Amino acid sequence: SGASAEKDAFLAAYLGGYAIEIQATRGAFRGLEQVSSVQFVNILPTPGFNFPTAVDVTAMDVTALEAYTAQLVEFKGLEVISIAYDQYDNLDIEVSNGTATFFIRWDSRTGDPVGLPTELVAGDVINVVAGAYWSNGLRLRIASADAVEKVVVLSGTTVTATYTGTTTTNMTEGNNAALVGLDEALFTVTSTERDPNPLHIGLNSAGQIRLYGASTTNGNVLTISVTSGYVITNVEVVFGASGSAATGSIQFDSDDATALSSVLNETLTFGSLDATSFTIKNTSTSTAQIYILSIVITYDTVE
Repeated sequence: SGASAEKDAFLAAYLGGYAIEIQATRGAFRGLEQVSSVQFVNILPTPGFNFPTAVDVTAMDVTALEAYTAQLVEFKGLEVISIAYDQYDNLDIEVSNGTATFFIRWDSRTGDPVGLPTELVAGDVINVVAGAYWSNGLRLRIASADAVEKVVVLSGTTVTATYTGTTTTNMTEGNNAALVGLDEALFTVTSTERDPNPLHIGLNSAGQIRLYGASTTNGNVLTISVTSGYVITNVEVVFGASGSAATGSIQFDSDDATALSSVLNETLTFGSLDATSFTIKNTSTSTAQIYILSIVITYDTVE
């Protein structure tokens, strides 16, 4: 705080995106390490290192992000709850990732907040690249309007989940939305391994999303959810011919699961929905597979 040549040099380098070297004292504030008593600031026109790449933490539990303090992170599909200014003209954007609420701050000491972050309203969905810090919970820091991107969604939008890759592979832990052609800022696609003989959902180069069965009926589970602020209104599932008499089920939110007695060369449509997620499970009593060729999803904004 306060005015000094060192502070002016530091802020100029910060806003310009330059690397710097400083001489200062290592200090602490409320248990967090910080730099104190800065003696000088030198801008490095040709730093001997690469600038950090943002770590995508969208699918991570917020409580685990204390380990990312002082790192550059990326969040996708955050819903704006509110924006407010404090007595120092710092901008605080309250956001939710669907399971937790936290704040994005633009500190006015790095420059007056301008542009898109100041124009956001409750219900907007944004992507953000920011510095992470921890002060009684997760907080993100931005210093530029470019750090925030607004996600534009049209009413009654229809998208299709399908696998078009040229190689055969499997889903993994985390969000697999991009693998099946969905926007990972809006959708989360997860795979639950079958039990026993754990194996994630298959992605076959023949254009099939394969749900593997298990003798215990605990086959693969495919879960697709939409980010907060949106609802799924219609789902059409196109099943292919797997060569085996598999059975399955589909469930929307916490409603009772609907048994699917035939999933061979079938097209099933589920309409008049008001759901934020659905799951398709292989309930076979064998290793029979369910082949999904496509899932057409219609979603809308929450009224």
